[in-house]
Amino acid sequence: MPATQSAATVADWGQVILTRGAPGTAYTLSSLPNPLSLDLLQIFGQGGDCLIRVSSTGVVTQNTTSQTAQTLFGRYFSRLTSAASVAQVFADAFSQNNAHQDILQVKAPTSAGVYHLDYLGVAYSA
Repeated sequence: MPATQSAATVADWGQVILTRGAPGTAYTLSSLPNPLSLDLLQIFGQGGDCLIRVSSTGVVTQNTTSQTAQTLFGRYFSRLTSAASVAQVFADAFSQNNAHQDILQVKAPTSAGVYHLDYLGVAYSA
């Protein structure tokens, strides 16, 4: 994942605020309750192939066969095929996102960003 970039103030599809932990807790994506390590989201294309997988660790993978059977935040669909780029698949699957807001944000209780997935399918961690 790229280093850090500030997240948009609004997420188009979802924003999760982590619960409070012990004082001084360093929040990471692994602080997100996901005991089964489910993928965060998946995008399927024409023919039923998994075009994009966002793993439980926040890694974006294209054209995978190792996706989990269920997801934490949802399964989405694209009209494209495996020949499309990550950005093209995200643009198609989230075509209503005209304001180019983040697709998903995970934040600490203090509102500090922990992880976000932007509208192009690029993942950032704090």
